[in-house]
Amino acid sequence: MPAPTCIATTKTTGLPCTKPAREGSDKCGIHRRWNPPPPRCIGIIAAGTQCMNNAYGGFETCTTHRHSTRTTAVQAPIVLPECAKPGCRKRQAAAPNVNNECAMHIAIRQRHETNARNVALFRRIIRFYTAAAVFADLEGIMRSEIQRCAIRVFRALDGHARGRLDMPPTDEAIRAAVELEVVRPREVLIEEQRQREQLFVGGWQAPPAGTHPPNSLGAIAASTQNIHAREVVEQSMRGSEFLLAVEVPEGQDTIAELKVLWPVNSQNRRLHDDVLSWHNQSMCFAENDWMYRRLLNGLWAYIKAQEGERRTELEKRLLEECREAIGKCCQGHTNRIVNVLSGFVEGIEVKQSKGDILQQRFAAIGNLDDEEQRYIEATQVLAELGVGADEAGPWLDAIAVE
Repeated sequence: MPAPTCIATTKTTGLPCTKPAREGSDKCGIHRRWNPPPPRCIGIIAAGTQCMNNAYGGFETCTTHRHSTRTTAVQAPIVLPECAKPGCRKRQAAAPNVNNECAMHIAIRQRHETNARNVALFRRIIRFYTAAAVFADLEGIMRSEIQRCAIRVFRALDGHARGRLDMPPTDEAIRAAVELEVVRPREVLIEEQRQREQLFVGGWQAPPAGTHPPNSLGAIAASTQNIHAREVVEQSMRGSEFLLAVEVPEGQDTIAELKVLWPVNSQNRRLHDDVLSWHNQSMCFAENDWMYRRLLNGLWAYIKAQEGERRTELEKRLLEECREAIGKCCQGHTNRIVNVLSGFVEGIEVKQSKGDILQQRFAAIGNLDDEEQRYIEATQVLAELGVGADEAGPWLDAIAVE
């Protein structure tokens, strides 16, 4: 005699279980703790269909219809078709519809369709920014910037972003929105990232009294980023060519060897973090040029090839220049690497422009407390460098106390 079939119903489909019951039980092992669902309320709601609630407290109705006279015993309810979705526990459609779905599954389907439309739109926006490039191959900082701009464009297309448009936006509409959200240059993004990391590590500190607003002449005078003068760039390029021509020994691990040279402690933590960060930057002047890594490897190979006091002085110079490079852009870092060779290799010297000298001197002058002394020293520096009256005005204003 075959074993009796389990009396339970499956959770996913709501259909009777087809497994044989265990010996001495009317349920299988999977449904051994299954309890039959309570009876359905026989009350009739205002729409004319039977209430979907369970009967409660031993009555045939739920608490809402406890005292109602409109029940299936008095009048026949309106019968709607069952929801076509497998496993739907309501087993009833909200109203006649094309997909024969209940209200819950209609909402789920609409949400999935809206999400699919929005994902397709976002990918179209991304393609407008990346053009022929592969998004996954871009540098992480550029991918984040493109995503930021794409999100703003996506939100600008408000109707579609909220699922209120039947037709997706045209390419012309997307292109017009993309042109309003321009991707910022890589150098700007790197500087912002550096400032965020510095804020995270050092904590927020209120700017000291007399600090000039960003992008003002005072801020420009104290800036450490303005090293892009043509003469400086040309000198740096000549030094870069020398270092790129240096043969780097196979197996040289520059970062590990510098950690041995410069002890890894709290004093050198920022130094090592900065060197490692730029050593891992794939793009400096061109995509995948790895310029900082190549220059540093060439410089370190050159230094190791030296002997005695010359090597010692070069190692000290490398430490000084790497510390000075913290907080600068890519060109600032490469200039500092090349500048290590100044005075050691004939014909290689990164000279400072007049603007750089003014920035350094005026930054120190701005720290003086005596306003009269600041003015005296500032005029002496301007006279020493031959700065005209028209050009000198903004620099004198920069050190004035507002």
